[in-house]
Amino acid sequence: MLMIEGTLCGATAVCAAHGLADHFDGPHQYHYEHPRSPCCSLGQSVADAPTGLTCGADLFFQFIDNPLVEPDASCVDEMYPLDFAGNPDHSMTIFGTSDLWENGTKAEAGVVAVEPPGLDRARRMLRLAGLGVR
Repeated sequence: MLMIEGTLCGATAVCAAHGLADHFDGPHQYHYEHPRSPCCSLGQSVADAPTGLTCGADLFFQFIDNPLVEPDASCVDEMYPLDFAGNPDHSMTIFGTSDLWENGTKAEAGVVAVEPPGLDRARRMLRLAGLGVR
């Protein structure tokens, strides 16, 4: 049995996984916590294994290949730290600013934002409703 738990998973609390890991502690039953990873650590664990897969996928395929041998979980120790800087391109696309924390401008990122159709009309309606928008 292979159990992989992302510590940032809101759907399944880590403390519940600890109870399962304590209960299923027999031969060929393995539990791995992926720190700073969300649910579905198979595809979203925040480290890459030497195989080029995510850490979770690498553990999974090792286990499927030979469930009688404990997977090499060295990738768990290589989890990336949380990144609060973000990606300027993503920030620009989503928030219209290149820097999530310092209120960078579109010109600083060298990106020309394309406004979606109807945005100007929506802004006018919000102003008429008394909601201050640019």
